[in-house]
Parts: sequence; C-alpha cells; structure tokens
Amino acid sequence: MIALSTAYFTLRTPEPRGLEIAQGLISLGFRAVEVDYRVTAEQMRSLRPALGREGIGVVSVHSPFPRDPWADPGRAHVEGPRLTAPDRDERRAAVRRAVESLAWAEDLGAPVVVLHVGTVEWDGAPDPLDLERRVRLGLRDQPGYEELRRAVAEARARFAPRFREAALSSLDRLAGEALRRGLTLALENRYHPAEIPSSDEFDLFFRELDGAPLGYWHDTGHAAAQWCLGFEPEVTGPLERFQDRLVGTHLHDAVGLDDHRSPGEGELAFEALLALVPDGAPRVLEVHPGSPEDALRAGKERLERWIGRS
Repeated sequence: MIALSTAYFTLRTPEPRGLEIAQGLISLGFRAVEVDYRVTAEQMRSLRPALGREGIGVVSVHSPFPRDPWADPGRAHVEGPRLTAPDRDERRAAVRRAVESLAWAEDLGAPVVVLHVGTVEWDGAPDPLDLERRVRLGLRDQPGYEELRRAVAEARARFAPRFREAALSSLDRLAGEALRRGLTLALENRYHPAEIPSSDEFDLFFRELDGAPLGYWHDTGHAAAQWCLGFEPEVTGPLERFQDRLVGTHLHDAVGLDDHRSPGEGELAFEALLALVPDGAPRVLEVHPGSPEDALRAGKERLERWIGRS
C-alpha cells in the first residue's frame, strides 16, 4: 500500500484544517498516511477522528511532531532545539521534543518515527550552499566546482566529530524510549551535504547503537541531490548500502536538485528503485503541493504498476 505524506496539504496557504486534510486523502484515493512535522495539534484534533472514521492508517510520524503553532511550516524541521547540539541543555530539549513524537506515534498506532538527525555547523568558508547554487546555475561541470566540493567535504570532516557525538548521545536516549514503546526510529538520508547522517555516519550509528530499534529511511529526492552534488557515486547508493536496515521510504521525483515532484514528473528510475524496497516497508509518497492533483494521481498509479512488477 502507498501512503501519502500530509506535506501535500500542510505547505498550502491558507493552511487546511485537519478535516480538510482527511477529505483530501480520501478524494485522492489514499488509505494510509504519514503525519509530518508541519501538522499542528489543533489540526490533529479534527484529522485524527476523521482518519479513524475512514479507516485510514498512520504508517509513520515524522518528527518533530506536532508543529508549534508559531513555527513556519516550511522550516518547522530546522527550528527549535537540535539533537546534534553540543550544548547539553539544548540537546535534552530536542530529545524531549522527539519523545513527544514517539508518544504520538504510539497513540496513533504508527510503528515508525522518522528523524532528521541534524547538521554539522561551521562559520565562514567554504559555504556548502554554494555548491547547490552552482548546480542550479548549470555550473556543475565548470572549473572550480570539484575543488569547492572537496573543500566542503574536508570542512565537514574536520568539524563533524562534536556534532556526531551529540547525535549519538541523543539517539541513545531516544532508542531506549522507542524500545519501551515498541517503536522504530528511522534515520532519514539527508539533502544538504552538511547534514547528518552521511553514508559513513549511518554505519557509525548502526554500529555504536547495535541492538537498538534503529533503521534506515530512504528518501529518493535526497539521494538524488547527494548524487547530483557529487557526494554519492550512484543515485541508489544509500538504498543498496543499507537495504538490510530499510524500514521505509519517501518517494518523490526530482529534476536535478528540484525534488518533491510526483513520480513521472522527473528523472528518477522508480521501477528499478522499487525493486530494492522490501514488501513490508512503508512507501510514502512525499509530494509537495506544487504538483497538481492529476499529476499526483498519475504518480500513484505509476508506483502501483511498478510495484506490481517488482
């Protein structure tokens, strides 16, 4: 079964009420949903009973959930305390926030909580966002790009240890809470090169937290961005590398760095990609409202056809 992320509704202006989100899911033919970090507790008050009435299951909750009412929906995942904060008090606040997501997931019957772990931070050059600006301007193959990419990778490696250690501390505390509640923490591969985890950091976290209820969540657009920027040799690289840890997927198409399109609107080879996804792993269509409803329906039909052949 293919689920739809509430991101398709929550990034709209004006923001929909929870009942409107439920009605949208029904009209688009979805019987399963991921509740994302843009949904507020107020929206959830009317969304939850509507999901129950219609028999729509919640396959995953995307932390940090619910969104603070004052937070910008487009930045709700990066605002607030960080799991990678070197400051212990901030890190504890971030853990408490994630525990709230775990509590909601348990209450909603969702077995998986998807986490954005954090970012390696440094001041000054090299600016990792400059890589993205160059790619968007069509300068990926111009002189100086590869030199900048290596400089970003070296800076990230130099500054990463303290943020990785903070992440490990946070994940260790959250793993115990997830285990107590019978849930799985899903670490999502990230879009920006400074974000955590990199592929090697996934290996580190899985090794250091061996035995914890910790899995890999594959985002197709994020993997495409890392490949496009030159940090992954293959667009399916992370999925193949961590296939045995896979607990779910965010499926969306991409053209270069422009992602969150409906499958078929971009360049990704979904049929081959879906063959790597085990039957039991949630397949969440994470399309943003820039894709029209007709494109979303067509994308859902393509995925169902490709899944049937895989």
